[in-house]
Amino acid sequence: QALYWLGEIYQDRRLDERYLANVAVMQSLFKQNYWTSKAVYELAMYYDDQHDFDAAIESYKKVIQDFPDSSLVDDASWKAGWIYYKRKHDPLQALAVWKKATVLQPEGDMADRCFYWVGKLSEKQGKKAEAEAAYQAVWDQHPFSFYALRLKDRFGLIEPMAQLPVQRMDFPDAKTRKTLQQCQEMIL
Repeated sequence: QALYWLGEIYQDRRLDERYLANVAVMQSLFKQNYWTSKAVYELAMYYDDQHDFDAAIESYKKVIQDFPDSSLVDDASWKAGWIYYKRKHDPLQALAVWKKATVLQPEGDMADRCFYWVGKLSEKQGKKAEAEAAYQAVWDQHPFSFYALRLKDRFGLIEPMAQLPVQRMDFPDAKTRKTLQQCQEMIL
């Protein structure tokens, strides 16, 4: 744990060489340690910030492979896939990473995103059954997530806002207006 926090200090002070060496030491000495998994995950974010996308992906994959029980696996999967998709313009690699993530941690924090994007990319490839299965997983396993709402909107399962009843509320009411006016007078 101390080495992790030392690395954070190096990173905060922009001592990049020391930071990178510190993470390497952690990886060699503490191979199956939560703090090492966190250090490698943050190393991936460091590389992403430096626009070294290959190194970022490699570090995210290291989290996924070397620390399969870590709570960071689904986050690492999501971010590695996103780099493939947005930065490297490689939807096939993104799809592969996200598919693996939906199998490894279907209930993880990022699973709804991964399922959604598996569906979206499968749909673009003309794989309708695969897309529907991924979308169904979003609805079934993550019904209150942002991505479930996006799907419901996309497929017309949400009433358009114009059809919803509108409740008008006068704000502020007379008492509140008077209080606000008194406050303004006190300030001025």
